[in-house]
Amino acid sequence: ITLIATIGSSPAVLTEAIYALHHKALWPVTEVVIVTTSHGASHIKNGLYGENKAWIKLCDELKINPYSIRIPVIDEIRGVAGKDGKELEDIRNSDDDRIIAEHIQKVVKMYTSDKTKRVFGLLSGGRKTMGSHLMSAMQIFGRRDDKLIHLLISEPFERIKDFYFPSHDTYTMNVQSGDNFQSQQF
Repeated sequence: ITLIATIGSSPAVLTEAIYALHHKALWPVTEVVIVTTSHGASHIKNGLYGENKAWIKLCDELKINPYSIRIPVIDEIRGVAGKDGKELEDIRNSDDDRIIAEHIQKVVKMYTSDKTKRVFGLLSGGRKTMGSHLMSAMQIFGRRDDKLIHLLISEPFERIKDFYFPSHDTYTMNVQSGDNFQSQQF
C-alpha cells in the first residue's frame, strides 16, 4: 500500500492514519508520499522527526520496523515547487491552487499506474483545496482496490498539541477547556 497524504500544519494526521490503518489490518503500508507546502514541510520535519520523534515512537508502539515504510526523511521533505522553482509557502491564490492540483494529479496518476501498488489517499491534512484535489484525482485515476480515507479525532485529543496517535503509555497533559487549562490523565 502506498499512502498519499496531503499535510499542512498538523503532521499528526499522518501518524494517526498509519496507526488506524495498522489497527484496521489495512496493512502493510510500504510507502508514504507527502504533498505539502514549505509551511507544511517545516511542521512535518519538527513533528515527525523533531524533539518528540513522533515517527519513531509510532513505529515502536506498533512494533514495526521504521525502515519497512519508505517515508521521506527530514532532508527530503519539501513543498511543491511553484512556477519559479521555489517551494510554495502556502496556497494563496488560483495560480498556487492550480500548481497543487496538477502536482496531486501527476502523483496519483503515477502511483495508480503501477499495478503492483494499492493506493490510499489521505484527505485529512492540508488545506481543504488539497483534499478536494486529491479526491478528484483518486476518482479519475483510482482503481477498484484503491481507497480514500479521512480521519476524525475525538475530543479532547484534537486539541492536544503533541497528540500524534493513541499510545499504551499514560500521560498527564494540560487540556484547554474554554479559557482554562486542566490537567487530565490519558
